[in-house]
Amino acid sequence: MRKYGNVQGQFRLQEWEPPMIFRIGISINPIILNNHELTLAMDALYPNNNNESINIGGQYELKIPGTGSFFLRDGYKAIFMEDSEYGLTFGSGIILRFMNNFAVKADYAFKPFGILGNTQSYILGFLF
Repeated sequence: MRKYGNVQGQFRLQEWEPPMIFRIGISINPIILNNHELTLAMDALYPNNNNESINIGGQYELKIPGTGSFFLRDGYKAIFMEDSEYGLTFGSGIILRFMNNFAVKADYAFKPFGILGNTQSYILGFLF
């Protein structure tokens, strides 16, 4: 049985572009010492369905010899985007190595996200 057989209307297709994005980025390591490494990164985005924006971020790594690494991270997403819901983010992570071929990885991130409020991410992974 046709439920909407008596409804008058027209179905018309419209042309639209699929969403695409051009992204270019760069990263540098201004500090590389025995157990310390600082990475800074930036990328620029040019989407066809939104405003242009820039993302910036940094990561500090403290290498713990024979054990693994500890990370501190921060960043800012969608700089120059109108009505952006993003803000300053920060997080941390750790990699613990066992027998040089197996590791456990844990990451945490705090991200304010406008109408969704303050969001938090937790990741637990295994590397082998």
